[in-house]
Amino acid sequence: VRIPSAAAAAAQPPAAMDRDGRPGWLTSLGLAFLSFNSGMAIYRSIHDPYAVAFIVVAYIALILLFRCLHLLERNAPGRRGRGLKATVWGLATLLTVMFSYKSCRSGARSSSGPWGCSPPAQASTPSSSRARRSPEATTHLSLDFSQSTMSVEICNLHDIFYKNHNEMNRGLQGDMNEHESLVAACKQADVVISAVGHRGPEDLEDGQLKIVAAIKEAGNIKRFVPSEYGCDVDQAGEEQEAAVEPARSILLAKHRVREAVREAGIPHTFICSYWAHGFVLPRLGDPQIDAPPTTKVTVFGDDKTRVIFVHEKDMSMLVMRAVEDPRTLNKILYVRPPANVCSFSHLVSLWEDKIGRSLDKYHMPQEELLKRIQESPFPLNFQLAMVHATVAAGVCDQAINESTGVEATQLYPDFNFATVHDYMDSLLLAAHPHLINHPTTTA
Repeated sequence: VRIPSAAAAAAQPPAAMDRDGRPGWLTSLGLAFLSFNSGMAIYRSIHDPYAVAFIVVAYIALILLFRCLHLLERNAPGRRGRGLKATVWGLATLLTVMFSYKSCRSGARSSSGPWGCSPPAQASTPSSSRARRSPEATTHLSLDFSQSTMSVEICNLHDIFYKNHNEMNRGLQGDMNEHESLVAACKQADVVISAVGHRGPEDLEDGQLKIVAAIKEAGNIKRFVPSEYGCDVDQAGEEQEAAVEPARSILLAKHRVREAVREAGIPHTFICSYWAHGFVLPRLGDPQIDAPPTTKVTVFGDDKTRVIFVHEKDMSMLVMRAVEDPRTLNKILYVRPPANVCSFSHLVSLWEDKIGRSLDKYHMPQEELLKRIQESPFPLNFQLAMVHATVAAGVCDQAINESTGVEATQLYPDFNFATVHDYMDSLLLAAHPHLINHPTTTA
């Protein structure tokens, strides 16, 4: 091995290590690059089931680091340089293996981009479906697509589905835009739970009908839960004169999906869980704001308006019960916990009681609400339109036909629902801990 003289080393400053043995800028850059991408792999593994791209980048960073360390050895020969190289190389390899393993193990986890969840994926992102084989006899195929911009409960349904089924260990892949792959995934499952979002009625209907076609061709699905989780769209279809756009078109699209499911003879359960805690309660029923009001608040409807609120986790757990329950086969499951039935006006009064002071209330007339709907972009116009459907058409006050529907609190009397009181106490504790003036209250 030819060792350059001190004069030659001084004439050509090392890129990877200074003459006194400290790492130079190139080694530092390689380490920083590896650390950044490894950190991103951890972050993305939590929210994205496919962290492969980040793992690849991390390995590229490792290759660059190897090159840096090669330069280090060449420019700083001797025991000291070799020892530093071995230490850095060992740590880098350990970190890369650990982060890559973490990313692979987290592949079953998912994220979508509903109203109150993580940012929505771009529409150009390929839509894919994911499932896991559980030790039980039933295999659940939960479909979650990247164009999802629907509602917060859909996002949390998919996340909580996997949190409560973390023993699932075999993945099924399918693409909504590739019929054959979706059919292949369905053939390996027994239950399909859809969490498909939309940016309009066309997206919703087209996506759901592709799933229906795949299930029909597969021919082995024992239960299908389409993506609804709102009001009963069958009855809402009879109230279309009161519903306004874009809610009207979206409700009709969901109704047509139901008809397609029934015509195809697919075993199904339709879930009506109305308003989600995580979206509406922090806003006190006002989609125009993102946090609980502290001085002024807009009130929709009056004290007689019936509104039903269901926690996202409760909704997802009930879905998991329902798909295994023969009593919900080909039925509509209504989720109506009595403690979570109140008006938007009562929500404001409850918040005032919890913060210990009154708010300046503005009761918005229906004429102004209709104008706001027309002037607002999507999805705010849809959210406001559903508020209008709630206070004007009474979509939360629909009757249950015993021949076609069942009620969750009657089927599962042991189920402990999270109440509006409890949720708002936790919300207050998180946002304004100094305002807590009494212990948690349960309704």
